[in-house]
Amino acid sequence: MRSITLLLVTLVGALVISALPLKAQDTPSAVYMAIQNAIQKGDLKELNLHTTKAKKAEFDAMAKKPGYSEQQLVAVLKAFMPTTLKIDGQKISGSRAVLELSGTGPDMMKPGAMTQQYGRALFLKEDGAWKMQQEHWNNQPFDQWKESDKALFRP
Repeated sequence: MRSITLLLVTLVGALVISALPLKAQDTPSAVYMAIQNAIQKGDLKELNLHTTKAKKAEFDAMAKKPGYSEQQLVAVLKAFMPTTLKIDGQKISGSRAVLELSGTGPDMMKPGAMTQQYGRALFLKEDGAWKMQQEHWNNQPFDQWKESDKALFRP
Protein backbone atom coordinates (compact mmCIF):
# COMPACT_ATOMS: atom_id res chain seq x y z
CA MET A 1 0.00 0.00 0.00
CA ARG A 2 2.82 2.38 0.88
CA SER A 3 4.49 1.85 -2.52
CA ILE A 4 1.20 2.63 -4.32
CA THR A 5 0.83 5.87 -2.34
CA LEU A 6 4.43 6.82 -3.15
CA LEU A 7 3.85 6.04 -6.82
CA LEU A 8 0.68 8.18 -6.88
CA VAL A 9 2.45 11.10 -5.16
CA THR A 10 5.32 10.83 -7.67
CA LEU A 11 2.93 10.76 -10.65
CA VAL A 12 0.90 13.72 -9.38
CA GLY A 13 4.12 15.66 -8.73
CA ALA A 14 5.35 14.95 -12.25
CA LEU A 15 2.02 16.10 -13.72
CA VAL A 16 2.09 19.33 -11.70
CA ILE A 17 5.67 20.08 -12.72
CA SER A 18 4.94 19.39 -16.39
CA ALA A 19 1.97 21.77 -16.26
CA LEU A 20 4.04 24.69 -14.94
CA PRO A 21 4.87 27.43 -17.43
CA LEU A 22 8.29 27.36 -19.07
CA LYS A 23 11.03 29.24 -17.30
CA ALA A 24 11.85 32.55 -18.96
CA GLN A 25 15.25 31.18 -20.00
CA ASP A 26 13.46 28.54 -22.08
CA THR A 27 12.73 31.03 -24.86
CA PRO A 28 15.19 32.40 -27.40
CA SER A 29 13.98 35.94 -26.58
CA ALA A 30 14.83 35.54 -22.89
CA VAL A 31 18.21 34.02 -23.71
CA TYR A 32 18.95 36.90 -26.07
CA MET A 33 18.21 39.42 -23.32
CA ALA A 34 20.50 37.47 -20.94
CA ILE A 35 23.22 37.74 -23.61
CA GLN A 36 22.70 41.49 -23.85
CA ASN A 37 22.95 41.78 -20.04
CA ALA A 38 26.20 39.79 -20.06
CA ILE A 39 27.64 42.09 -22.73
CA GLN A 40 26.60 45.19 -20.76
CA LYS A 41 28.27 43.77 -17.63
CA GLY A 42 31.37 42.77 -19.61
CA ASP A 43 30.94 39.14 -18.53
CA LEU A 44 32.26 36.76 -21.22
CA LYS A 45 31.70 33.70 -19.02
CA GLU A 46 28.00 34.55 -18.66
CA LEU A 47 27.79 35.30 -22.38
CA ASN A 48 29.29 31.90 -23.21
CA LEU A 49 26.61 30.14 -21.13
CA HIS A 50 24.08 31.28 -23.74
CA THR A 51 26.01 30.62 -26.95
CA THR A 52 26.50 27.40 -28.89
CA LYS A 53 29.72 25.47 -28.50
CA ALA A 54 30.75 26.62 -31.98
CA LYS A 55 30.13 30.31 -31.11
CA LYS A 56 31.98 29.93 -27.80
CA ALA A 57 34.96 28.46 -29.67
CA GLU A 58 34.84 31.45 -32.02
CA PHE A 59 34.84 33.89 -29.08
CA ASP A 60 37.64 31.97 -27.35
CA ALA A 61 39.79 32.09 -30.50
CA MET A 62 39.21 35.83 -30.84
CA ALA A 63 40.09 36.47 -27.18
CA LYS A 64 43.35 34.48 -27.53
CA LYS A 65 44.71 36.54 -30.43
CA PRO A 66 47.98 38.31 -29.59
CA GLY A 67 47.36 41.63 -27.86
CA TYR A 68 43.68 40.80 -27.31
CA SER A 69 41.80 39.85 -24.15
CA GLU A 70 38.37 38.68 -23.04
CA GLN A 71 37.60 42.20 -21.81
CA GLN A 72 38.51 43.67 -25.20
CA LEU A 73 36.29 41.14 -26.97
CA VAL A 74 33.30 42.07 -24.82
CA ALA A 75 34.10 45.78 -25.30
CA VAL A 76 34.03 45.31 -29.09
CA LEU A 77 30.71 43.43 -28.89
CA LYS A 78 29.29 46.21 -26.72
CA ALA A 79 30.52 48.93 -29.12
CA PHE A 80 28.64 47.35 -32.02
CA MET A 81 25.49 46.63 -30.04
CA PRO A 82 22.49 48.90 -30.62
CA THR A 83 21.85 51.32 -27.77
CA THR A 84 18.11 50.71 -28.03
CA LEU A 85 16.87 47.22 -28.77
CA LYS A 86 13.52 45.70 -29.65
CA ILE A 87 12.64 42.08 -30.34
CA ASP A 88 10.12 42.36 -33.16
CA GLY A 89 9.44 38.67 -33.64
CA GLN A 90 10.43 35.14 -32.79
CA LYS A 91 10.06 32.22 -35.21
CA ILE A 92 10.69 28.72 -33.91
CA SER A 93 10.91 25.65 -36.11
CA GLY A 94 11.95 22.52 -34.24
CA SER A 95 15.42 23.03 -32.79
CA ARG A 96 16.04 26.25 -34.71
CA ALA A 97 14.76 29.75 -33.90
CA VAL A 98 15.25 33.18 -35.41
CA LEU A 99 14.69 36.48 -33.61
CA GLU A 100 13.77 39.55 -35.64
CA LEU A 101 15.41 42.60 -34.07
CA SER A 102 15.51 46.35 -34.50
CA GLY A 103 17.12 49.22 -32.71
CA THR A 104 19.19 52.36 -32.90
CA GLY A 105 22.92 52.02 -32.89
CA PRO A 106 26.22 53.43 -34.10
CA ASP A 107 26.48 54.22 -37.81
CA MET A 108 29.70 52.52 -38.92
CA MET A 109 29.92 54.82 -41.96
CA LYS A 110 29.57 58.03 -39.92
CA PRO A 111 31.53 57.91 -36.64
CA GLY A 112 29.57 59.43 -33.79
CA ALA A 113 26.24 59.22 -35.66
CA MET A 114 23.37 56.90 -34.77
CA THR A 115 21.15 55.07 -37.23
CA GLN A 116 18.17 52.71 -37.35
CA GLN A 117 19.38 49.10 -37.46
CA TYR A 118 17.77 45.78 -38.24
CA GLY A 119 19.05 42.47 -36.98
CA ARG A 120 18.54 38.76 -36.82
CA ALA A 121 19.76 36.25 -34.25
CA LEU A 122 19.86 32.52 -34.92
CA PHE A 123 19.35 30.13 -32.01
CA LEU A 124 19.81 26.38 -31.91
CA LYS A 125 18.71 23.90 -29.24
CA GLU A 126 21.92 22.52 -27.78
CA ASP A 127 22.05 20.24 -24.76
CA GLY A 128 18.33 20.92 -24.21
CA ALA A 129 18.65 24.73 -24.07
CA TRP A 130 18.37 27.57 -26.56
CA LYS A 131 21.81 28.91 -27.47
CA MET A 132 22.71 31.72 -29.85
CA GLN A 133 24.70 30.63 -32.89
CA GLN A 134 24.78 33.76 -35.04
CA GLU A 135 23.78 37.41 -34.95
CA HIS A 136 23.85 40.00 -37.71
CA TRP A 137 22.90 43.69 -37.82
CA ASN A 138 22.41 45.90 -40.86
CA ASN A 139 21.16 49.43 -41.48
CA GLN A 140 18.82 48.02 -44.15
CA PRO A 141 15.56 46.19 -43.43
CA PHE A 142 15.84 42.40 -43.74
CA ASP A 143 14.11 42.25 -47.13
CA GLN A 144 16.95 44.39 -48.53
CA TRP A 145 19.78 42.23 -47.16
CA LYS A 146 22.03 40.25 -49.50
CA GLU A 147 20.66 36.77 -50.21
CA SER A 148 23.68 35.16 -48.56
CA ASP A 149 22.91 37.02 -45.30
CA LYS A 150 19.19 36.29 -45.52
CA ALA A 151 19.82 32.56 -46.00
CA LEU A 152 21.55 32.29 -42.62
CA PHE A 153 18.49 33.55 -40.77
CA ARG A 154 15.56 31.64 -42.22
CA PRO A 155 13.81 29.51 -39.61
